[in-house]
Parts: sequence; structure tokens; C-alpha cells
Amino acid sequence: MYKKMAIVLTAVALLAALSLVVYADNNGNEQINWSIAGPIFSDIQNIDSVDGGSYALLNLTAKGAPGSAEIMAVGTGGLVPVDEQCPGADLQVKFGNGGFVAVFSDQSMLFFTVDESEGVLNANCIHFGGPNTGAFAYNIVGGTGRYEGASGSVLVETMSWGINSVLSAENGTITGVVELP
Repeated sequence: MYKKMAIVLTAVALLAALSLVVYADNNGNEQINWSIAGPIFSDIQNIDSVDGGSYALLNLTAKGAPGSAEIMAVGTGGLVPVDEQCPGADLQVKFGNGGFVAVFSDQSMLFFTVDESEGVLNANCIHFGGPNTGAFAYNIVGGTGRYEGASGSVLVETMSWGINSVLSAENGTITGVVELP
């Protein structure tokens, strides 16, 4: 019985190790391919301009490569004229400051900040009576544990549903590459 248990535990450990290897490229970089879901707590009633300083706090669960993680995010922004980033939207919110932290089960962390480059998406498209959509670019600016010294970039694409004036539910994807030193 102990021999069978040892074989099973060895197989599980081997599969876990292989799952980490599958998502690494030849340079040791890791692909990020997460599905995300969770609540958004926002101060939407105070959105008045990009400099006006509304905020949103997100607490998301991420599943997929390079492993499941809990994500805590914060962003600030304000209303801007609806443009080609949000065709057919009733309102457009542009986010300019913020970031998130992903915490893995081994307590390693990845740090992300909003990419504020010219022409980058970072817009939440508000559709009255339907789901809201968003696309946001972030840079990886470090980490701890197995991600110490990490860099890279990701794209976050979301759909959210307003529950009331301060609470929404969101799901979506995060894709990109973690560049390891």
C-alpha cells in the first residue's frame, strides 16, 4: 500500500513540475494566460475627469499559466470623450494610474503598473443596459520569490456587470510574458 502511495505521490510531483516547464520558453520566460473573475469596488459617483481622481479596487482570482494567483488591483481615472477604443459606448473611462499585485500559492509575487505609453488602450467602455468592456496594458515591474527581478508586459481584457453604484462583477483574461532575469 505504501509503495502504491509513493508511486502516486511521485507521479503527482512530476506532473506539477512538468506543468511549470510547459509554460517556459527557451529563455526561461513564462507565458501568462490567466482567466480572471471577481468583484470591483468603485467610487463611480465621483468620476468627473481624468484628473478628478475616481478609483476602483479589484479583488480577482486568476487561474491558468503560470499558476493560480490572487490579484489585488487599484486604478484611478475619469471620463473622456468616447473614441475608437469604445465604439458604441455610452461613456468611456480612461485609466492612467494604478497597478496590481498577483500573489501565488508559494507566496511569490508579481508587480504590475499601468502602461501609460502613447496610444495604449487603458479604457473602460460603459454600456448602459449591457456588460461593460475594457482593455488595459500593464508592465511587469518586479516581483518576489521566483519572480524577483521579473519584467515584461500583459494585456488585460475584461467584461463587467454593474450591480449597484459601487459594486460590479468582472471576468476576463490576462495574457503576456514574464521575462525572468
